[in-house]
Amino acid sequence: MSSEKRPGDVKNDFVRWLLTAISNQVSKSNKSILRPKKNQKEYALNEFGNICPYTGNRLGPDEKIELDHIIPSNVEYCGLHLCGNLVATSRDTNNDKKSQNYQDYIKSHSRNTQDSTCRINNIQAYMKKNGYDEALFKSLRIKEFVKKEHDKLTSCLNEIERDLKEKLNTIDEQLKQLQPNSKSQVPPPKSKKQI
Repeated sequence: MSSEKRPGDVKNDFVRWLLTAISNQVSKSNKSILRPKKNQKEYALNEFGNICPYTGNRLGPDEKIELDHIIPSNVEYCGLHLCGNLVATSRDTNNDKKSQNYQDYIKSHSRNTQDSTCRINNIQAYMKKNGYDEALFKSLRIKEFVKKEHDKLTSCLNEIERDLKEKLNTIDEQLKQLQPNSKSQVPPPKSKKQI
């Protein structure tokens, strides 16, 4: 498998960079909106009593624990990298949830409506306690800005990709011209016996 970056990877990295920069500014401008803590994973684990906020399963000491953005940090949802949007969950759950809306994910993994409502309410209370206000962020029109910048980058990357293909074709043609063909091959050097 190649570790080569693709234009889609660059766009995802760019969106995360934009959202992190916006997150930093939001938390500087409004002190009630908390930045991620140095010990965010432990903090989130303690806040939920070592229970996965999405599944309700206990998160054991042998489990691989990861931080997850409740509101996904992508161009579709534009979740910010702030304390109230980061919870601890298992690697398996994080991989399973991917970029789904947390409420939809919880509803599809709950035993009943009461169970899913309780988990959703717990997450929303955690978000509020840590200053994560979805309505405020929607009013700042962050999503529209990120989408516009994402579209600009997409256009730019498409142009670069076209230019790159042209350059690669030119290089290929130039290298083919430099290769000796069978008629004009240079004879091999004479051995000492032939001299």
